[in-house]
Amino acid sequence: MAPEQLRSETVDARTDVHAAGAVLYEMSSGRRPFCEATAPRLIHAILHQMPPAPRALNPRISPRLEELILKCLDKNPGRRYQSAKELRVDLERLGAPVPDVAVPQRRWSFIRWVLTPALVLAAILALLIAFDAGGLRQRLSGGMGTPRIESLAVLPLDNLYGDPNQGVLVDGITEALTAELSKIKALKKVISRTSMMQYKGTSKPIRQIAGELGVDALIEGSAIREGDTVRITVQLIHGGTDAHLWAESFDREYRNILALHSEVARAIAREVKAVLTPAEVAGFSKAPTVNPEAYSFFVRGNEYLWRRTTAEADTRTAIEMYERAVELDSGFAPAHAALSEAHGQMWRNYYDRSAGRVVQTKAAAHRALELQPDISETHRALGLYYYWCELDYDRALQELALAQSTKPNDSRIYASIGAILRSQGKMGGAVANFIKSAELDPLSAMPVHAAAQTFTFMRNYDEAARYENLAIKLAPDWPRPYGFRALCDLRLAGNAASTRGVVQTAQRIGLGNDPLIAYARTMVDLYDRTLQEASMRLPSEAWEVCESQFHFVPKALLQAQIHELLNQPQRAKLYYESARRLAEARVRQLPDEAFFHGALGIAYAGLGRKQDAIRKGTEAMDLLPVSKDAFRGPT
Repeated sequence: MAPEQLRSETVDARTDVHAAGAVLYEMSSGRRPFCEATAPRLIHAILHQMPPAPRALNPRISPRLEELILKCLDKNPGRRYQSAKELRVDLERLGAPVPDVAVPQRRWSFIRWVLTPALVLAAILALLIAFDAGGLRQRLSGGMGTPRIESLAVLPLDNLYGDPNQGVLVDGITEALTAELSKIKALKKVISRTSMMQYKGTSKPIRQIAGELGVDALIEGSAIREGDTVRITVQLIHGGTDAHLWAESFDREYRNILALHSEVARAIAREVKAVLTPAEVAGFSKAPTVNPEAYSFFVRGNEYLWRRTTAEADTRTAIEMYERAVELDSGFAPAHAALSEAHGQMWRNYYDRSAGRVVQTKAAAHRALELQPDISETHRALGLYYYWCELDYDRALQELALAQSTKPNDSRIYASIGAILRSQGKMGGAVANFIKSAELDPLSAMPVHAAAQTFTFMRNYDEAARYENLAIKLAPDWPRPYGFRALCDLRLAGNAASTRGVVQTAQRIGLGNDPLIAYARTMVDLYDRTLQEASMRLPSEAWEVCESQFHFVPKALLQAQIHELLNQPQRAKLYYESARRLAEARVRQLPDEAFFHGALGIAYAGLGRKQDAIRKGTEAMDLLPVSKDAFRGPT
């Protein structure tokens, strides 16, 4: 392509001359003018570099031919031949015999072959058809244009100069372009950033990637910050044919980076003929400016918050990044929304169940609402606040519906809606949303695992096992799917052998010390009465409690039950006492958490304190009845 085509500027006869020059270059030198391996580097070279001199590649080329070719390839259309007629005149002059100069027969035959006007014109025509200059290919093919594109994926943008300091920024821009494209209702599918980052640095062919993701086309390109300017170069590639359909570069000041994201997304929508609604056009036009350093902290926070592990340390680091972002730019609504979500994750994952954390979650979401009440991020943050902190499912769903109305292809919104429906006991609707989330995020194990858990509650063993196996395949080093698959085999199918097989697989790959895996291993010991082995193994295991937002099981309770079954009442009593002390401490710390009361009730029962056991069990059920949470409540 000529530079003006990459910039989406006006093309004319001089663009066709550039194409002819590219053909002449390859015919005479044996290689293309630019041979960069990746599209971003190729685009950069076409826009900013000159090709190697043809005579350096093939000394038999005459200086006059080299001059002609380089004139055709000049980046400035005004310095090229202004028409094909001008180019043909010079070509014919080159083909005429030169008097008084002895030319070896072999060299003369080569030049005649290269410069025969009919062959040159045929080469020009072939290249014009290949590049569809002026719509020629479409006219010759009877009106067949760009293939219909209704689904897209954005490959991780290239960090063009390999600067590690810009790596997080480039990844952030990849996510931002994905998010902007997710707003377009005319697109049926936009693949999530979580799945796409797995292709970072990949050498897979475009056709293979498109097939794995089930999309019509892919976007690839590069991003770079140079001082106060950000440049994004993108290219649209058809997934089925690997045809390069369009490319363009965009430059803006860094403080206008949000508007730059919108501009690139609109250009892509235009190229795939996705008709924008008036609301989408208005939304793309409202992007505010942002403090450049605030944006840098924001994308770094995203990198920590969206890691699959959701570990406490990562969540706390994300909060620090978002707090710096809003300190530098108090009007940056997406950063306030993300800060709310990070605080909410601290509460949801039991890292901090203090009232102050709830206040911070709510305050950040409402600040985002004050600043930009019409963006998806604001309503997603509010929805998660109502879901996680208030268990107000109806209001949460209302907010998430608003978030989805402006970002219909966001996999995380579908996953959140699925989780809320599941807590309401609407398991069929929950599964449908988890499956839709997985379609938009096909390489992520999270929505697949969520679907498997939901099928477990629906007592659908076959589907639960199938989806959990898929989650294991997608994330073979993540312990949670192994643990739930093992428990599913035991509790729904009564298949102790299968449970042991899953646990042993997890152990072989180094996951044996995970509390959920260890808990599943102990439960199968209880099931098939391999008690002596379990009683000897448990004291050496490092875990003390298997806990999450779904359960709280002290190891001491399991040890007590094992010794009770082994008819060792004194040892059982010691372990029940240990479990009692741990559960009582948790109840004092967080008296409103049902799981702690439940574990304490079991410890009381083991100690023979029947009335206390009944009281604690009742309190646990009152704190979290099935009517309040059908997923986490007692079953």
